[in-house]
Order: sequence, then structure tokens, then C-alpha cells
Amino acid sequence: MKLIRIYMFVVTVFIVNCIPGSQREACRYNAESKKNNCEFAQILVLISTQRKASVSEEMLTGNALIECQKYYEEIENCKKEENDYIPSIYG
Repeated sequence: MKLIRIYMFVVTVFIVNCIPGSQREACRYNAESKKNNCEFAQILVLISTQRKASVSEEMLTGNALIECQKYYEEIENCKKEENDYIPSIYG
């Protein structure tokens, strides 16, 4: 009986956290975690242009900009037409 309750709890948590949708929506949902890097990069560029930045700050800014570029490339890959017709679960 106790095992059945644990199983039902796990299944309920899984169902509540999963969202059915298309592959495009799942791709965009997964890319959202990289969006913060773009906002961080914008702040770093603004700060570094207002004062003389050290080499480590420039490297940090460069890495953040590269991550931002990867985010936008991933978003572009999500826009493929075939992704609209592939069902997916995300969350």
C-alpha cells in the first residue's frame, strides 16, 4: 500500500511538471536558460564601454557574447517548419 502511494506521488509530480506541445515550443523552452547570458552580456558591454576594462573583464564579456550568439542560433533552429508537427513533452 505504501509503495502504491509513493508511485502515485511520483506519477502526479511528473504529470504536473510536463507540458505537451510541439517540438518548436520545447526547443524554445529549453533555450530560455541561455537567455540570461544575453542580458548579462548587454550589461557587461555597457559597463566596459564606460570605463577601461581589464583583460579578464573583456574575456568575460566576449564569452557572454558568444553564449548570446549561441542562444539566438538555437532560437533560429527552433523556427524550422518541421518542428511544428513533431509532438513533444517539455517542462
